[in-house]
Amino acid sequence: MKKLIILGLLGVSLYGQSALDQRISVMKDLEKAMATVQKGYLYNNLNIVKNGADQLKEHAKDVKSFEVASTGSNFDAKQYAINEASAITSLANDMVDSFKKGEKSKSMIAYQNTLNRCITCHKIVRKW
Repeated sequence: MKKLIILGLLGVSLYGQSALDQRISVMKDLEKAMATVQKGYLYNNLNIVKNGADQLKEHAKDVKSFEVASTGSNFDAKQYAINEASAITSLANDMVDSFKKGEKSKSMIAYQNTLNRCITCHKIVRKW
């Protein structure tokens, strides 16, 4: 009986750990994508900006990485995650579209807004 309980607890902790590992992996990938976009700005290179934005959009699809535990009765964690993923995708598109038009300041504002969303989410999730 004790072995079954221990195995059950081990299984639950391994499952939780794999979800945490997945979240960490996605967050690292998002950080790398943001760094790629920034590199594109520094090199004034549309292809690098586009590659970084495409990476952002790809990793933002993993909505579960944005989910947070509900902190109150009015907070819908699932909807929050969906909204953040959608916003990141939209801002990534704005970065590329503005850069293509030669509106680099506008493109960088979209980058800054993306970074602001990241920081806001981390305040909620990590209690910064």
